Amino acid sequence: MFERFASIVLPEEEIEKRKDYARLCKYAGETAVSCCFSSLVLAMGIVMAGTGDKTVIRYARFLRMSEKLVKDSWLISGRKHYEQMVAHQTLGMLFMGNGRYAIKKDNVSIALLITSFLPVIPTSVSDNTHYHQPLRFMWTLAAEPRLIVPVDNNESTVVECDCLISLKTKSNETQNRYFVRAPCLLPPLETIEFLEIGGGCYELVRINLNTSEEIKSMKQILSVGQGRIRLQRFVSNSTEAPNSLISDLYSPEASPRRFDLNELLMVEDMSWPISDMDFNLQENYLKKELRLNGADKYPQIQAHLNTFRDEIDRTTKQMAGLQISNVELAQTVVDGWSNEVNVAMKLDEIARNMRR
Repeated sequence: MFERFASIVLPEEEIEKRKDYARLCKYAGETAVSCCFSSLVLAMGIVMAGTGDKTVIRYARFLRMSEKLVKDSWLISGRKHYEQMVAHQTLGMLFMGNGRYAIKKDNVSIALLITSFLPVIPTSVSDNTHYHQPLRFMWTLAAEPRLIVPVDNNESTVVECDCLISLKTKSNETQNRYFVRAPCLLPPLETIEFLEIGGGCYELVRINLNTSEEIKSMKQILSVGQGRIRLQRFVSNSTEAPNSLISDLYSPEASPRRFDLNELLMVEDMSWPISDMDFNLQENYLKKELRLNGADKYPQIQAHLNTFRDEIDRTTKQMAGLQISNVELAQTVVDGWSNEVNVAMKLDEIARNMRR
């Protein structure tokens, strides 16, 4: 609707069907056209407050850049100053509170909006004859935080999930419920019966807003807590467990006995038993260590491998298999490094000797 009226006050004269609009604007005058278009842009900003709507931003930019004036001429042009003020007011409405705030709908807030956005064009920047300019900022008193943000309780990260909002209705009216994707701006809390947020792989949280105490608590969440609702994530053994196991292999807490490359290849006493799980953990960790080592580690690797022959004599059969597997893994990794053919051949020779 606002765009329809905007097309009337901003006609394109080359289009035949809009010539009547162009003639209307011509006889109305620049001041009347500017006042109408500014009011329409401001109305769109009020309706889309807190959403950052791109279409309204384009209209505000067009209003601000529609007429180029010479330097400092806007100081004496009341009409242009009013257009600049409306454009910035609209942007302030769209992004107030970084998108966390919205406009209240009570009677006092409506009165504040009328007072703030009264379409009075000043004759200059400092004109207070017909309208006291500081009243333009009273709309901020009609704003309140209403952004709800679901947060993963384990990772403390913002997640996207469904939110069911049920509005209060009278006895003879049907229930008014609708779904939105959170994070989102809520309608006025006084109009909400309850809301449910979550679902899917997250727990479903229901928040009732029927009493004044419940509304007061929700306002505390939206203001002090910045609208964050913590949700517990459900872990499925069939889908989540393998991924968590893979991530645990490379975490510092994966195994109570962590070894770096030097410790694993130079263990003094290797007679302790090792389970299959420990074997896999150490093998995956060694694979990561070998991939991260730079060229400055090559001499150390070769020196450590020279001690295998002495160490293998006093190890158990299972630990010997682990060391042989590690040497073969090292040979495979080093074989892909450029200019390190000798190191790869040495590793291959040691692995063959250890298997004899």
